[in-house]
Formats: sequence, C-alpha cells, structure tokens
Amino acid sequence: MLAIRATGTAVGVNNALAQQEPWRCQTQAEEKSGVLPIKGTKGPITRDIGWRPVGSAGEVIPKNYDDARSTFRASTALVKRVHPNAETGQIEVPSKTDNDLTIDWLYVPPTVECKNLVIISSGIHGPEGFVGSAAQQVFLRETFPTLDLKETGVLLVHGINPWGYRHHRRVTENNVDLNRNFLLDESQFAAKPNPGYEKIQRYGRVKRPVRGVFGAVWRMIMATVVSLLSLGSKNAAGTAIGGGQYRDPKALFFGGNKYEPQSQAVGELIRKRTADFDNVLLLDVHTGVGEKNKLHMMTGMNRQSSNAADRPSRAAMEELLNDGEVAGKHIWNEPTDDDAYRTYGDFIDYVAQMVPKTSRVIPITMEFGTRGDSMGQLLYAGTLAQLENRGFHEGYGKGRRGRKLQREVPEKYMQMFLPKDPAWRESMLGHCRYVFEDVVKNRFCGLVAG
Repeated sequence: MLAIRATGTAVGVNNALAQQEPWRCQTQAEEKSGVLPIKGTKGPITRDIGWRPVGSAGEVIPKNYDDARSTFRASTALVKRVHPNAETGQIEVPSKTDNDLTIDWLYVPPTVECKNLVIISSGIHGPEGFVGSAAQQVFLRETFPTLDLKETGVLLVHGINPWGYRHHRRVTENNVDLNRNFLLDESQFAAKPNPGYEKIQRYGRVKRPVRGVFGAVWRMIMATVVSLLSLGSKNAAGTAIGGGQYRDPKALFFGGNKYEPQSQAVGELIRKRTADFDNVLLLDVHTGVGEKNKLHMMTGMNRQSSNAADRPSRAAMEELLNDGEVAGKHIWNEPTDDDAYRTYGDFIDYVAQMVPKTSRVIPITMEFGTRGDSMGQLLYAGTLAQLENRGFHEGYGKGRRGRKLQREVPEKYMQMFLPKDPAWRESMLGHCRYVFEDVVKNRFCGLVAG
C-alpha cells in the first residue's frame, strides 16, 4: 500500500536539512541577512529565490537517485519559504529490497486565478531520471523565479520510478516499463494490446546466461525483418518491438498485468491538481531515442492531441511547437510520422485523459537523443537493452569473458541514457533553457492567454 504525505509550510526547514545536507543550510548570520546558500552556486542567493544561472551541466546532473532527491527536496523547501501556499509531498513506493523509495512533488498554485498549469515530470524510466532531475533544477533555478504566477501554477513530479533510478534499470522492481503501464483502463491489461508483438515474441527473452553478443544481435535483426515483412511498415514494426507487450513478465517493454502502485498514485495526484485549470502543459522528460544532440518533442496518440484536429488543444500544440520562430531548435515527432511508432500505456496519453474534457491539454514527451536514429544505432540500442535485461534475470557466463560482459553491458547501457560526452551534456542544458524560457514562459503562458 502506498502512503502519500503532503506538507504545506516550510516550518523547521533548516533543522531538517541540517541533519542530512549541512552545506545547504543557513547559518545564523545568513538567516539574519536574508540570504540562502545553494549547491552549485558561488555565493549566496536572495530570499526571492534569485538563484544564479546554472554554469554547467555538472552542477545539476546528480550523482545518484539519493543525491537527486536530496537536491530536489532542498530546492523545493526554498521555494516554500517564498511561496507559503506551495505544497510538497512524497509518494512512498513499496519495495522488497529498498525501504525508503519515494516520488517527490512540488505544487505551486497561482496567486489569483487557475488558468494555466505547467507539469514537468521525470524519471519514469529509471536511468533517464538523471537528466530529468537536471532539467527540473534548471527550471527551478532559472525560469521559475521569473515566472508570472498570477494565473499560472506549477507541478513538478520527481523520480516516478525510484527503484529503477537507484538501481540503473529502465523498469520497476517488477520488471514493468512504467511508460507502458499507464493504459487508459485497467481492464485493458487482460486484453493484451499490441498484437504485433506476437509476430516477434520468439525472438524475445532467452532463458540462459549472457555469454556473448552475437546471439542478441541476430535476434534483433530477425525481429526487425520479421516485423517489417509481416506488418508492412517501419512504424508498425517499431510498435511491435517497442510499443509495449503484456505477455512475458521478464521480456523487454513489459507493460504489466495491472497498474503498478505508483501509477495510480501519480495519476490521482495529477487528476487532483489539474481539476481547476483551463490549460495544462505536460513535459515528461526522457533520454535515449532520436538524433544525437537533438531535442525531440513527441506528442501523444490521445483524443486531445494528434487525433482531434478540431480541438483547441491541437491548434495550441501546432502553434507552440511548429511556429517558424522556433523552427530548427527541436524536432517535432507526431504519431503519424513514419519514424514515430505507437506506444501503449504511454504516460502522456494517460495524463491527457485525466485532465477534464473542458480543459485544453498539451501533452509532450521531451526526448533528448543520445546516439542517433539510423537503423544501425537502433539495432545497437535494442541489442544492448536485450543483453542488460537478460543479464539481470539470467546472469552472465563464467570466466574472463563473462566478467567482462558483466562489467561492460551495464556501463554501456547507462550511457544510452546519460552519455559521458561533455558536449552532449551542455547541449542538453541549452535545450532545457530553450524549452522553459521560450516554449513554457514566453509561448505557452502567452499563447493560452490569447
């Protein structure tokens, strides 16, 4: 059972933080002078949360899940000192191996009228939480202090898959891909959507230790060829392979047999917070898919995005993402594009259904490409994902070769979501600034006002 805790004031912030992060806490002199220190800045910040701009990606990319959570909590505590009506909370996620996993959130309501709500979520795929946490810190330190909150509220949801985040796995402890677990109705699990998966299921999980790479490469090639020949298009083949499957609990992209505990809790949090708003913008942060050093803005398959051209949501999305002024700064992938395969149980589709039908909702996946979108790169990513999943469940072979694979596969797997390349990390920082300043503050808030 999940426990959801919420707090509405910042009483005792210094004492609580001093026990765990003493470098973040005020001295008595700082308390009197009205300044606050924060990790990654040189010198104090003012009481209006005028944090200095992020100097480099290294300042905001956390070392691990626990570091990310501590930083998020410290930052949101500072927000509450300036905005007394702000709320923070934790959703406790049950685990057989970890007793302290939480999804943390911050909600800052508008000061006058509930018109616009900006939601930024992170970590639905564990290792992608590193960049998701960094993006939320960029927003808090650079955009949030200058955001007009009269008619705009903010909801940040941090680390939706805390077990995967801590253990560097894309999935939950139950091997469930959370971004395939948000089916619009729980009865859909029994129907086992994505029938195309049956075409390539034989090339999925292997029930023996990892002893080499060739077999995994061959299975990915065969899965791709078979799905292309039998289903007829790259889009359909991508859906069959990566769109989510509901048959094999230990294979890739398993969407589950029921909702994961945090799926329902996060859904309820969003349903509650979006109830009173006219316009909702969701940015769900991911890494991995797409052209390297490019930001892909991917829209959903739901009633209020791509399938309903006559709805205000669709018109707003087109104006927000496809305007000439922002052309070239990101890649907009629509579900109708040949290279944009469908995913079942997608989080942004689920959120769009939670928002009242009278509201205008713009659900977007922010995907930072890490390797490329060529067939070779997709084959590499698929092979590595298979090896990581098989190694976790079946182990690795004995001897020097097995030990080498056990060391290299998880390391290379992590780099698919968090490349070591400094240039990639700095480009990610620039993309975050563009989205939060240009798309969120200047365009979304101005667009919906008009």
